[in-house]
Amino acid sequence: MQGDLAAYSGGAIGQIKVLSNTHALTEFLPEALSAYLALHTGVSVDIVERTSDEIVGLVAEGAADLGIVSGTVDTGTLETHPFRQDRFVAVLPAGHPLGALEGVPFAEVLDYDLVGLDRASAITRFLADKAMRTGRPPMRLRVQLRGFDAVCRLVECGVGLGIVPETTARRAARSMGLDIVPLLDPWAARDLTICLRSLEGLPIFAREFVAHLREGGTRPGLGLPSGAGLG
Repeated sequence: MQGDLAAYSGGAIGQIKVLSNTHALTEFLPEALSAYLALHTGVSVDIVERTSDEIVGLVAEGAADLGIVSGTVDTGTLETHPFRQDRFVAVLPAGHPLGALEGVPFAEVLDYDLVGLDRASAITRFLADKAMRTGRPPMRLRVQLRGFDAVCRLVECGVGLGIVPETTARRAARSMGLDIVPLLDPWAARDLTICLRSLEGLPIFAREFVAHLREGGTRPGLGLPSGAGLG
Protein backbone atom coordinates (compact mmCIF):
# COMPACT_ATOMS: atom_id res chain seq x y z
CA MET A 1 0.00 0.00 0.00
CA GLN A 2 2.81 2.42 0.89
CA GLY A 3 4.42 1.72 -2.45
CA ASP A 4 1.17 2.38 -4.31
CA LEU A 5 0.57 5.64 -2.49
CA ALA A 6 4.18 6.75 -2.90
CA ALA A 7 3.75 6.50 -6.66
CA TYR A 8 1.21 9.33 -6.44
CA SER A 9 3.39 11.64 -4.38
CA GLY A 10 5.49 12.86 -7.34
CA GLY A 11 4.19 13.95 -10.72
CA ALA A 12 5.07 10.85 -12.73
CA ILE A 13 3.31 7.71 -11.56
CA GLY A 14 4.42 5.06 -14.01
CA GLN A 15 3.92 3.28 -17.28
CA ILE A 16 1.48 0.56 -18.32
CA LYS A 17 2.65 -1.84 -21.01
CA VAL A 18 -0.25 -3.14 -23.13
CA LEU A 19 -0.33 -5.61 -26.02
CA SER A 20 -3.43 -5.48 -28.23
CA ASN A 21 -4.76 -7.20 -31.31
CA THR A 22 -5.66 -4.96 -34.27
CA HIS A 23 -9.41 -5.12 -33.67
CA ALA A 24 -9.30 -3.76 -30.13
CA LEU A 25 -6.53 -1.29 -30.95
CA THR A 26 -8.39 0.40 -33.80
CA GLU A 27 -11.99 0.18 -32.61
CA PHE A 28 -12.13 0.44 -28.83
CA LEU A 29 -8.84 1.48 -27.24
CA PRO A 30 -8.50 5.06 -28.59
CA GLU A 31 -11.55 6.37 -26.73
CA ALA A 32 -10.78 4.34 -23.61
CA LEU A 33 -7.19 5.61 -23.54
CA SER A 34 -8.24 9.20 -24.04
CA ALA A 35 -10.60 9.09 -21.09
CA TYR A 36 -8.15 7.28 -18.78
CA LEU A 37 -5.16 9.49 -19.58
CA ALA A 38 -7.22 12.65 -19.06
CA LEU A 39 -7.81 11.52 -15.48
CA HIS A 40 -4.32 10.11 -14.84
CA THR A 41 -1.88 12.74 -16.10
CA GLY A 42 1.14 11.06 -14.53
CA VAL A 43 0.62 7.72 -16.28
CA SER A 44 1.88 6.79 -19.74
CA VAL A 45 0.60 3.80 -21.71
CA ASP A 46 2.83 1.90 -24.13
CA ILE A 47 0.74 -0.10 -26.62
CA VAL A 48 2.13 -2.61 -29.11
CA GLU A 49 0.06 -4.44 -31.73
CA ARG A 50 0.40 -8.23 -31.86
CA THR A 51 -1.73 -11.22 -32.80
CA SER A 52 -3.78 -12.76 -29.99
CA ASP A 53 -1.65 -15.91 -29.84
CA GLU A 54 1.53 -13.84 -29.53
CA ILE A 55 -0.02 -11.65 -26.83
CA VAL A 56 -0.89 -14.59 -24.58
CA GLY A 57 2.68 -15.88 -24.63
CA LEU A 58 4.25 -12.47 -24.08
CA VAL A 59 1.95 -11.57 -21.18
CA ALA A 60 2.65 -14.96 -19.57
CA GLU A 61 6.39 -14.25 -19.89
CA GLY A 62 6.00 -10.86 -18.20
CA ALA A 63 6.74 -8.78 -21.34
CA ALA A 64 3.59 -6.69 -20.75
CA ASP A 65 1.26 -5.80 -17.90
CA LEU A 66 -1.83 -6.89 -19.80
CA GLY A 67 -3.08 -7.88 -23.22
CA ILE A 68 -6.32 -7.61 -25.16
CA VAL A 69 -7.04 -10.68 -27.25
CA SER A 70 -9.77 -12.50 -29.11
CA GLY A 71 -11.97 -14.51 -26.78
CA THR A 72 -11.38 -17.61 -28.91
CA VAL A 73 -7.67 -17.83 -28.06
CA ASP A 74 -6.47 -20.19 -25.32
CA THR A 75 -5.23 -17.96 -22.49
CA GLY A 76 -3.91 -20.87 -20.42
CA THR A 77 -3.40 -19.93 -16.77
CA LEU A 78 -3.72 -16.17 -17.32
CA GLU A 79 -6.41 -14.24 -15.46
CA THR A 80 -9.07 -12.93 -17.86
CA HIS A 81 -11.75 -10.23 -17.83
CA PRO A 82 -14.35 -9.37 -20.51
CA PHE A 83 -13.67 -6.25 -22.60
CA ARG A 84 -15.94 -5.84 -25.67
CA GLN A 85 -17.98 -7.77 -28.24
CA ASP A 86 -17.90 -7.29 -32.00
CA ARG A 87 -17.57 -9.34 -35.19
CA PHE A 88 -15.82 -9.25 -38.54
CA VAL A 89 -17.89 -8.61 -41.65
CA ALA A 90 -17.25 -8.31 -45.36
CA VAL A 91 -17.65 -4.79 -46.76
CA LEU A 92 -18.52 -4.55 -50.45
CA PRO A 93 -19.13 -1.73 -52.91
CA ALA A 94 -22.86 -1.03 -53.19
CA GLY A 95 -24.53 -3.41 -55.65
CA HIS A 96 -21.87 -6.14 -55.44
CA PRO A 97 -23.26 -9.66 -56.14
CA LEU A 98 -22.35 -10.88 -52.63
CA GLY A 99 -24.30 -7.97 -51.13
CA ALA A 100 -27.60 -9.80 -51.59
CA LEU A 101 -26.50 -12.65 -49.28
CA GLU A 102 -27.38 -12.85 -45.59
CA GLY A 103 -23.94 -14.23 -44.83
CA VAL A 104 -20.82 -15.39 -46.65
CA PRO A 105 -17.95 -17.77 -45.79
CA PHE A 106 -14.52 -16.17 -45.75
CA ALA A 107 -13.40 -18.73 -48.34
CA GLU A 108 -15.88 -17.27 -50.84
CA VAL A 109 -14.59 -13.74 -50.24
CA LEU A 110 -11.14 -14.97 -51.28
CA ASP A 111 -12.38 -15.31 -54.86
CA TYR A 112 -12.18 -11.51 -55.12
CA ASP A 113 -9.45 -8.87 -54.87
CA LEU A 114 -9.14 -7.49 -51.35
CA VAL A 115 -8.26 -4.20 -49.71
CA GLY A 116 -6.68 -4.55 -46.28
CA LEU A 117 -4.21 -3.34 -43.71
CA ASP A 118 -0.48 -3.66 -44.37
CA ARG A 119 1.01 -7.14 -44.27
CA ALA A 120 2.80 -6.50 -40.97
CA SER A 121 -0.47 -5.81 -39.12
CA ALA A 122 -1.75 -8.43 -36.72
CA ILE A 123 -5.14 -8.68 -38.42
CA THR A 124 -3.67 -9.20 -41.90
CA ARG A 125 -1.46 -11.98 -40.56
CA PHE A 126 -4.48 -13.48 -38.82
CA LEU A 127 -6.58 -13.40 -42.01
CA ALA A 128 -3.69 -14.76 -44.10
CA ASP A 129 -3.51 -17.74 -41.74
CA LYS A 130 -7.26 -18.32 -42.03
CA ALA A 131 -7.00 -18.06 -45.83
CA MET A 132 -4.24 -20.65 -45.90
CA ARG A 133 -6.38 -23.03 -43.86
CA THR A 134 -9.16 -22.88 -46.48
CA GLY A 135 -6.88 -24.46 -49.07
CA ARG A 136 -7.50 -21.53 -51.41
CA PRO A 137 -4.75 -19.43 -53.04
CA PRO A 138 -3.27 -16.66 -50.84
CA MET A 139 -5.27 -13.46 -50.33
CA ARG A 140 -5.00 -11.04 -53.25
CA LEU A 141 -4.35 -7.75 -51.43
CA ARG A 142 -4.55 -5.05 -54.09
CA VAL A 143 -3.97 -2.18 -51.67
CA GLN A 144 -2.56 -2.13 -48.14
CA LEU A 145 -3.53 0.72 -45.84
CA ARG A 146 -3.02 1.87 -42.26
CA GLY A 147 -6.62 1.91 -41.01
CA PHE A 148 -10.03 0.27 -41.40
CA ASP A 149 -11.76 3.53 -42.37
CA ALA A 150 -9.40 3.91 -45.33
CA VAL A 151 -10.13 0.30 -46.30
CA CYS A 152 -13.86 1.10 -46.43
CA ARG A 153 -13.23 4.16 -48.59
CA LEU A 154 -11.35 2.16 -51.22
CA VAL A 155 -13.96 -0.59 -51.11
CA GLU A 156 -16.58 2.05 -51.88
CA CYS A 157 -14.49 3.06 -54.92
CA GLY A 158 -14.55 -0.52 -56.22
CA VAL A 159 -10.89 -1.41 -55.65
CA GLY A 160 -11.74 -4.64 -53.83
CA LEU A 161 -13.59 -6.17 -50.90
CA GLY A 162 -12.62 -5.68 -47.27
CA ILE A 163 -12.80 -7.54 -43.96
CA VAL A 164 -13.37 -5.10 -41.08
CA PRO A 165 -15.03 -5.00 -37.64
CA GLU A 166 -18.81 -4.52 -37.79
CA THR A 167 -18.52 -1.34 -35.72
CA THR A 168 -16.27 0.17 -38.39
CA ALA A 169 -18.49 -1.01 -41.23
CA ARG A 170 -21.70 0.41 -39.73
CA ARG A 171 -20.04 3.75 -39.03
CA ALA A 172 -18.56 3.96 -42.53
CA ALA A 173 -21.84 3.00 -44.19
CA ARG A 174 -23.47 6.18 -42.85
CA SER A 175 -21.45 8.22 -45.32
CA MET A 176 -20.25 5.69 -47.91
CA GLY A 177 -21.92 3.48 -50.48
CA LEU A 178 -21.25 0.09 -48.93
CA ASP A 179 -22.96 -3.26 -48.51
CA ILE A 180 -22.22 -5.20 -45.33
CA VAL A 181 -22.39 -9.00 -45.16
CA PRO A 182 -21.59 -10.99 -41.99
CA LEU A 183 -18.89 -13.64 -42.24
CA LEU A 184 -20.27 -17.09 -41.42
CA ASP A 185 -17.01 -18.46 -40.01
CA PRO A 186 -17.05 -19.13 -36.23
CA TRP A 187 -13.89 -17.05 -35.71
CA ALA A 188 -15.63 -13.95 -37.10
CA ALA A 189 -17.52 -13.42 -33.82
CA ARG A 190 -15.15 -11.53 -31.55
CA ASP A 191 -15.41 -11.53 -27.79
CA LEU A 192 -12.45 -9.36 -26.85
CA THR A 193 -10.81 -10.28 -23.55
CA ILE A 194 -8.32 -8.64 -21.18
CA CYS A 195 -5.65 -11.09 -20.06
CA LEU A 196 -3.00 -10.61 -17.36
CA ARG A 197 -0.95 -12.62 -14.95
CA SER A 198 -2.58 -11.25 -11.78
CA LEU A 199 -4.70 -8.17 -11.22
CA GLU A 200 -3.56 -7.95 -7.61
CA GLY A 201 0.06 -8.00 -8.76
CA LEU A 202 -0.33 -4.78 -10.78
CA PRO A 203 0.35 -1.27 -9.40
CA ILE A 204 -2.77 0.58 -8.33
CA PHE A 205 -2.80 2.83 -11.42
CA ALA A 206 -2.67 -0.25 -13.68
CA ARG A 207 -5.50 -1.88 -11.72
CA GLU A 208 -7.50 1.31 -12.20
CA PHE A 209 -6.79 1.11 -15.94
CA VAL A 210 -8.17 -2.44 -16.10
CA ALA A 211 -11.26 -1.36 -14.16
CA HIS A 212 -11.68 1.59 -16.54
CA LEU A 213 -11.56 -0.73 -19.56
CA ARG A 214 -14.06 -3.15 -18.03
CA GLU A 215 -16.50 -0.42 -17.06
CA GLY A 216 -16.78 0.97 -20.57
CA GLY A 217 -13.72 3.14 -20.96
CA THR A 218 -15.41 6.45 -21.81
CA ARG A 219 -15.46 9.91 -20.33
CA PRO A 220 -18.41 10.53 -18.01
CA GLY A 221 -21.54 11.39 -19.97
CA LEU A 222 -20.35 9.87 -23.24
CA GLY A 223 -21.90 6.46 -22.71
CA LEU A 224 -20.53 3.15 -23.98
CA PRO A 225 -18.43 3.01 -27.14
CA SER A 226 -20.30 2.18 -30.34
CA GLY A 227 -20.55 -1.56 -30.78
CA ALA A 228 -20.49 -2.47 -27.09
CA GLY A 229 -22.87 -5.38 -26.76
CA LEU A 230 -22.75 -6.47 -30.41
CA GLY A 231 -22.73 -10.21 -30.83
